[in-house]
Amino acid sequence: VTFWEEEVPTLARICKACGFIGNAPETSFHTRSKFHMQETLRAGGCNAIRQALLSSPDDLEAAMRSVGFPAVLKPLYGSDSLFVTFVDSPSRARDAYDYVCDNYREHPYELLCKYECGTLVYQEYIDGTEFSVECYAQNGIPHVLGIHQKTSMQLPFFMETGDIVPAQVSPDVRFQLEEESKRALIALGVTNSVAHVEIKWASRGPQVIEVASRMGGDYTWHNIRSIYNAD
Repeated sequence: VTFWEEEVPTLARICKACGFIGNAPETSFHTRSKFHMQETLRAGGCNAIRQALLSSPDDLEAAMRSVGFPAVLKPLYGSDSLFVTFVDSPSRARDAYDYVCDNYREHPYELLCKYECGTLVYQEYIDGTEFSVECYAQNGIPHVLGIHQKTSMQLPFFMETGDIVPAQVSPDVRFQLEEESKRALIALGVTNSVAHVEIKWASRGPQVIEVASRMGGDYTWHNIRSIYNAD
């Protein structure tokens, strides 16, 4: 088990090499790469986000035309919401791109990556209330343990401000959030691990934002144990 996002691929390789129970290395990649995650969801029949990979300013110009605004810029293998930025115009997108490129490439988290360093993802911004669905998968079957409802974040950044647990939603909304989260885990190949699904209840229904094949950070474990009686 790992609790550190950057070590998810290492854990999968150790499990494979030693014959331990865990996710496949391919799954660890799909739940680390913000771009490949959404493409895998799309291929698996889940709702997916329009997006583009950015390796140059020319890529950004093309993404602004194809994906449009509002949008989100994020590092391909980022974590902790570092350098994830909301943009709503070409000028702000160019400024954000320059800022992230000038600063994130020397960040210790980025220096841990061996592939596609410095690559960013440009994604359409999804409206609505955000939730995190805490899950585990065993023998390929996903199970939901509990749901956190996120309080509003202060754009243009995505630093969390708090949680409401249990989530204050109707049984129907809860069911749809849980089912879409489970579909995402199946599509991404999460077979044997805990998982943290970031999902929004948007105007178009449930939309998975990101999936981590590890336990949620901060006080997630405490909330799930205290409120849902699962450890």
